[in-house]
Amino acid sequence: MNIPDLNEADLHFRDLLLQYQLLNQKQLEKVMTAREQTWEKCLKDVQGRFCGIVAGQLFMALPDGTRVLDVSLQSAASPSPPVAAVILNPSDGRVLQTATVPGAELGLRLTDESVLLDAQDPLQLPIRVEGLSCQGHPDHDLCLSPRRDLLLVSERFEGQLKIVSLVTNKLLASVQVREPGSYKAINLAIAPRGDRAWLTDQESDQLLSLDLSSFELRRQRTGQGTLGNLCLDPEGKNLWIISLAPLFQMICLRPDTLQIPQEVPLSGFPMSLQPDMPSDPLSLAHNGKTLYVMALQEDRGEDQPIVQLIDLTSHSLLGTQPLQLSHLPRLLAEGEANPLLSCRNKRLEDWVVELGFLSAENLVRLRQGLTSDESTAYEPPQGDEPPWELLQREAPPIQFAEGALAVIQELLLRTFFQETQIDLREDAREMRRVTEAAEQALTDLLTHYVALVELEGVLGEHLLQALITREALLQALDFRLSGRDLPFKPANRCPICQLALRAPRLCHSCGFQLDDPAWSERRDKQSAEACSELLPGQLLLALPHVGQLVLLNPWQQVIQEWKAEDSHCEEPVDALALPDKGYLVVDRKGAQLVELDPEGQPLYRFDHPFVAPVSATFYRLPNGEQRTLVVDRDAHQVLEFDAAGKYTAQWGVQGEVLFKEPQDVQRTWNETLLISDTGQQQVLEIQPDGSLVQRWGPEQQLQRPVLARRLLNGETLIIDAGRGEMLTYVEDQRLIRQFQYWPPPKAPAFLARQPAPDRFLVLSQSEVIALGRKYWMYLQVAQGKVRWIQPWTGERRPPSLKKFIEQVIDETPVMQALRKVSFLRQAEAVHLKLLAECLKPQRVAAGEKLIQQGSMGSALFFLIEGEVEVRKDEQPEPVATLQPGDIFGEISLMLSEPRTADVVATTPCYLLQLERGELKKVLAGFPDLARNLRNLARERKALLQRFYHRMQDVVMQKAKHQVLASRLSGLGFFEDPPPGVIEKLAAVMPTLALMPDQTLFTQGESGDTLYFIARGTLQVYLDDEPEPVAQLEAGDIVGEMAVLADMPRSSTVRSANYCQLYGLQQIDLQAIVAAYPALLDKLKALAAERDAKQKQIRQQRAERPPEPEKIRQAEVTATGAVRPLNCYLLSGLHEELVCLNQAGEILSSHSRKNGLSLYQPFRLHHAEGLCWIADSGNDRVLCFDGQLLRLELGPDRLDLQQPRSIVPTAQGTLLIADEGNQRLLLVSEAGEKLWEYTTPHEILAPVYAEMTPTGTVLFCDRGLH
Repeated sequence: MNIPDLNEADLHFRDLLLQYQLLNQKQLEKVMTAREQTWEKCLKDVQGRFCGIVAGQLFMALPDGTRVLDVSLQSAASPSPPVAAVILNPSDGRVLQTATVPGAELGLRLTDESVLLDAQDPLQLPIRVEGLSCQGHPDHDLCLSPRRDLLLVSERFEGQLKIVSLVTNKLLASVQVREPGSYKAINLAIAPRGDRAWLTDQESDQLLSLDLSSFELRRQRTGQGTLGNLCLDPEGKNLWIISLAPLFQMICLRPDTLQIPQEVPLSGFPMSLQPDMPSDPLSLAHNGKTLYVMALQEDRGEDQPIVQLIDLTSHSLLGTQPLQLSHLPRLLAEGEANPLLSCRNKRLEDWVVELGFLSAENLVRLRQGLTSDESTAYEPPQGDEPPWELLQREAPPIQFAEGALAVIQELLLRTFFQETQIDLREDAREMRRVTEAAEQALTDLLTHYVALVELEGVLGEHLLQALITREALLQALDFRLSGRDLPFKPANRCPICQLALRAPRLCHSCGFQLDDPAWSERRDKQSAEACSELLPGQLLLALPHVGQLVLLNPWQQVIQEWKAEDSHCEEPVDALALPDKGYLVVDRKGAQLVELDPEGQPLYRFDHPFVAPVSATFYRLPNGEQRTLVVDRDAHQVLEFDAAGKYTAQWGVQGEVLFKEPQDVQRTWNETLLISDTGQQQVLEIQPDGSLVQRWGPEQQLQRPVLARRLLNGETLIIDAGRGEMLTYVEDQRLIRQFQYWPPPKAPAFLARQPAPDRFLVLSQSEVIALGRKYWMYLQVAQGKVRWIQPWTGERRPPSLKKFIEQVIDETPVMQALRKVSFLRQAEAVHLKLLAECLKPQRVAAGEKLIQQGSMGSALFFLIEGEVEVRKDEQPEPVATLQPGDIFGEISLMLSEPRTADVVATTPCYLLQLERGELKKVLAGFPDLARNLRNLARERKALLQRFYHRMQDVVMQKAKHQVLASRLSGLGFFEDPPPGVIEKLAAVMPTLALMPDQTLFTQGESGDTLYFIARGTLQVYLDDEPEPVAQLEAGDIVGEMAVLADMPRSSTVRSANYCQLYGLQQIDLQAIVAAYPALLDKLKALAAERDAKQKQIRQQRAERPPEPEKIRQAEVTATGAVRPLNCYLLSGLHEELVCLNQAGEILSSHSRKNGLSLYQPFRLHHAEGLCWIADSGNDRVLCFDGQLLRLELGPDRLDLQQPRSIVPTAQGTLLIADEGNQRLLLVSEAGEKLWEYTTPHEILAPVYAEMTPTGTVLFCDRGLH
């Protein structure tokens, strides 16, 4: 599923950004990349198995659509309209959004991190809700066990419960819960251990207990009246059940003893008393402290839904929220808007502003600069009439400034949100309706004082009604253009991605975390990270394997670097930015801690006999004094120093806690120390006095914990390099989040045989940089995502002009000549010097061939003086002409291919030659040259291929003109034409093909083209008569009367069979008859003869008596169908071939996993036990017998480009529709080309072709419609 293309408004905005040079193409590409990455991230979050019910079948589908579970249900889902859902804000329990969802499409999606209430199409639901149960389906209830191994599905009308294993994907048991005949829900709750389920039936006081191992059902009478919906408390000890009658209340029941320790009276009366409500919506908050219950309450004679909040701590009713809804909701839960829909509907300008390429103020100025100069002064209406009395009154015309349409849209969205608390931006269909209504309102306000907007059935149930006056529009437009009013955004939304926040301060979509006021105090107490004192986005890295420190800008370019020896260091393993703009460097091999100034020069060395320090940090005391913490691994200790470098404390070598190989330390905001000890495979938290607070170790399966952090929200993050996992614990050492970063999913090729990273840089609460020797990774811990993986290139920022000029003053002439090459202009002098030393100068004369096409090259050339031409296949026209500063010969060296063209000197040339052996030496010290040469080689190769195809097109066009000229010469109409006339005709006459019974033109329409019939039969009809008056065969002409007399068509002409025509337009005819007057005479004579004949036919018909109407005889044809035993299906989305039996069960599937590697396959043809596949993405066609690949014809043998179908013929040949080459191809099974159809204007985009029983070819062309 790809992200939708930009709409017209976004395309217009993109063009404005480029036109006014506010963004360059590269920046715009970054915006589009961020847009696509966000889409892919949102899409990845909903990747998982889906359980749903369709047509009476319970199924489970994998992410690729493959069904792994099918269970037949006795009661099929009845058709039902969309159901209403109420979404609550997790932070305060208030209604966040109401939406309509398709009840029959609802199911459960099992992702790696959660279980979602969803539809099979993730874009179908405007909301996202987490939960283990689904009661929104019209006839069934679904409930998933906490361990995700069992799925319980109720059949309400049958009164049954089916238990399905999601491990074996089989039906385990069916249990009769109640007598059949009721449409009320069977309410379910499963114990946390997954060993027992509790049920209520909405009809009795029974509490049913189902043993999920033996499937024994036990019934217990509670004496609490009719029991309704239920849920378990967070600990799984008590059931909270709605008692429907005689008292409407919420009861807390202990299932083992049936005791009722608590009762909470509820307001109103149960919703399930309504005939179409199967149950009363009930939901437990994510924090486990609040219970939400939906009920009905009478308000002014009408029953209105309300949401009641119950505090599970105090067992009291916190309050009620009335809802203004036209339909009773069936779903109630905490949730958020669908991030996929939000990403799809997000505007390009929002992306640009959020990524920092354009500020909100500059965006306002851009709009101000683009406002229409034609806007006119506003004349208010005379009098004080209310707005509704001005609806029909016309006003002086006015022109609004640009942006008025967007302002009206915002006014309508604001009005709807204030009434319903629903943001219509989440629904693309409704946004189109709002846009259309805004356009109509803007048109009305151009000539009227007031415009009325009325939209009925918004989201299927709401009415949007608003009066918009000129005054309101002008005031809002003035605010918008002046920057005083931002676009309308509902509350409780992420300021980065505008999606609803699940938690009050954390966006689970983009990772943005709003700073809590209390966190600022905590941040001041904890120790600093490596980049805490740098500018936002900058990174400070220690690279011990190359002995360097580097400072990166936010674009990850090196802006400053220091060599270890220049700073008197040997092996910098850790670096930390200091508040005074200096740096603290940990030198493991040199056993020292050094403070550097901003230029990298040593300022101070700590006077202490370190053994092997590996990391350091600092923190501030309440009085502002700075303390430095150092981990000395081989000395088995952590040390503390004051601002003067004086040793003040020591941990790990004596006392209660001893260290073995400490690796990292953090001073937490709790004022404790968090230490990672890889030698003991544990993380220790100790007090400043050395006493142990808590420990994580082998009991948590830790192997090599290299870093631990106490986060500002109280969670503890541990990075275990041995397991390749990031683990997050809460205060009671309970694991709440587990993220495996190594090996990463979809690892790029450059990670092959690379070890896991063991050095980490913490950037924020949820972002970490992992450093390997040759790569680095950006990780989002809270989301469990690998944002990117990149090879470490150390890309440098372009040097300043001054530095560049100083650098090139002392360069040799060869080095200065090399700077004429585009990608060497900014190269460093040391790299150019290395390249120049390996070059061999060469002078050649004009006409000398430098490269021979087809030969294996061993050198590339830099052209310093002169000019050369690139020629291919002895074509007279050169492919390209190269000037000084160009390179040639790189394709053979970089892509290991034979020379693709000849290179000939057209003038005396001076070249610099680089042999293959010397190139390897250069690349060892100048690796960027390889990337530049490889990119150039690929561009040049593509250019040569385009030139080759263009030459082929020219040759084919000439050949087709020759064929057409020979066919025209064979027509009897052309006798003894002057030389060259037939060739001129062939060049200007397009070919037209007509299928049987297709109209060429209709009587009475204008026409400027006459046609020569090359093949087939045309029939001529007069005055809508059913029978033709004439029949024209190959060699005849039609349409000449309208062209010569400049009059409408005098008849209707249709094809009797397949026809091929050549068209000649009026303007081309005038040029031809100037050189061939006899042709005009023949055409005039033919036109006069046909005109006389038509007049005679019309006269005869006028004198003929009317004939009685004939009644057509009915024809009855016996039909029969034989269903094949097996059915083969080809999935282009999943790139898989599937075989099904008559019951729809999958017998076999074939994909790249088991040897059949398909890429964007387009069509499958099954005949005589063989599957003929058009594998378009691989430019090939295949024959597969269900087990083995019998035949493969690809681009190497037939030069196929995106073939769309392959069909075997009765003669044993193969007919291929080759869309990319605009042709039909008939080949033998050996791949021998037998026939090709590529006539211009007759075939454009063939997608299917087959041979008819009469030997003709029938094909579909979507380009020609």
